[in-house]
Amino acid sequence: PTMVFQVIVLMVVFAAFFSAVLLSITSVARSFKEAQAYLVPLMLVSLTPGVFSLMPNLQINGMLAVTPLVNTVLMGRDLLQGNVSLMMFAVVLISTALYGVLALAVAARIFGSDAVLYDSGGTLTELLKRPAVSTRVASMQTSLSCLAVVFSLFIVAGSIPSRLNVSLSQQLLAAGLVSLFLFVLFPVGVAGFARVRWRSGFSLGLPKWWFWLAAALLGVSLWPYIYELEISILTDGRIEQLKALYESFELNLKAVPLWVKLLSLAVAPAVCEEFFFRGFLQNSIRTRASAAMAILSSAVLFGLFHVIVKDALLFERLVPSTLMGIVLGTVFERSGSVLPGMLLHVIHNGLLVTVSEFESELAQLGIGISDRQHLPVSVLIGGALPIAVAVLLLAKGAAARPNPVVEN
Repeated sequence: PTMVFQVIVLMVVFAAFFSAVLLSITSVARSFKEAQAYLVPLMLVSLTPGVFSLMPNLQINGMLAVTPLVNTVLMGRDLLQGNVSLMMFAVVLISTALYGVLALAVAARIFGSDAVLYDSGGTLTELLKRPAVSTRVASMQTSLSCLAVVFSLFIVAGSIPSRLNVSLSQQLLAAGLVSLFLFVLFPVGVAGFARVRWRSGFSLGLPKWWFWLAAALLGVSLWPYIYELEISILTDGRIEQLKALYESFELNLKAVPLWVKLLSLAVAPAVCEEFFFRGFLQNSIRTRASAAMAILSSAVLFGLFHVIVKDALLFERLVPSTLMGIVLGTVFERSGSVLPGMLLHVIHNGLLVTVSEFESELAQLGIGISDRQHLPVSVLIGGALPIAVAVLLLAKGAAARPNPVVEN
């Protein structure tokens, strides 16, 4: 029954994706006959990936898991053989669903174009033309299209640093460069092509001083609660599995200088992730949705990205990362700037890295991360006051959100 259910889920997601692709392609057709002409080559090309299922030595990996059609064929084969990687199954579902959203966005743009409205016969090349006017904020179509590509690149490029034949310090620094490319450089390129003004499109304006203070207070006080939530979710058996997974990595990590760990594990991911998830993605969603929906949507996507770690799925990270995303999204919504969230995120990550660095000293005080020991109650109580002050500062006043109208 489990296998049948998994196959049905896979087929439903794939059917939605392929229907969206068909819709986007036939949207440019000016007649039924022309639509048939477009679909025949597509159908023939779509049959080709079926050959991959006949290759017994071909195993699904990160690259194939985000390759349309091929990923569904190989995953269907593995499901029927009872040889399924849970991580690969999740990656196939998520990537296929994102491709479907992207295809629908393309179809929606074609249907909304003058070529369709006035029956002037649009073409696919028109979709690649840069807009004639600039906008303050990226459209949801632009941001979601960027998200689909970033997710695929994240699966493929995210594992490259760990496979380099270099020292762990260099691998960590390379991972920071990957974050810079995925979450900063690529979205900036997409925004530049779409003529999105970078300052407003990524919410890089300077906020009021009290938002900086609120972010700093939350950064130094939230980590004990996130830590407690994480260890409450973990079971003893799961902890042993994680120890085996990271045993060699943690052993080598102790030899890495603290500044390298802070730069690559705290500063780089925090700044880059906030730039994309809040400054670009949530900012775009906010133009078409309420504040609560924009915060929740970006937070869930933020949490899903943190589930995929080191060729494994760490589902226990979903809830803590999503809750952290909600806090970061709220700070962004209230301040109108991505900068306070960057500060909060950097401080939070930096404290966790520092706590891990001095784990042996903390263990003598009864605080042991590896042994799943809880923090002293005094630490949790001490963190409540800064959080309360931060909430009051955030409630003091919200930044005015401009109407993202198209401007010359």
